[in-house]
Amino acid sequence: MPGNLGDVYHEPADPASYGTVWKLWDATGEKKEKITKYLQGEDAYTLHKPARRRFPRNVTYADNIDESWQTDLTDFQALKKDNDGFSYILCVIDVFSKFAWAVPIKDKSGPSIIKGFQTICKTTDRRPTRLFSDKGK
Repeated sequence: MPGNLGDVYHEPADPASYGTVWKLWDATGEKKEKITKYLQGEDAYTLHKPARRRFPRNVTYADNIDESWQTDLTDFQALKKDNDGFSYILCVIDVFSKFAWAVPIKDKSGPSIIKGFQTICKTTDRRPTRLFSDKGK
């Protein structure tokens, strides 16, 4: 078992070369903390490691089915010619059950959105207590 992390990490013939913490751990048997500290000093590792950005998210609570629905539009304008002129999909999801509906619509106008909701209402007897959406821009 090679003892030097640098020798293993920089040896192209080694399967663990330029690899992850776990590959180096498997190849050398060193402690994870030591490997992590070593890799933090290696430009080849830190420059190409994907940045993990965590940001706060809004929490949504629902106690029952149909208490809260969320809706948004999915943009498919690039595929309009392949989708019979439909540019958007109206997506509606029940927060509690995660049941979703999707209806294709041609534009973002108010009448088109209303027609999409009417289509959803015709397919189900379910109705929400609250409906959430973004500002629609």
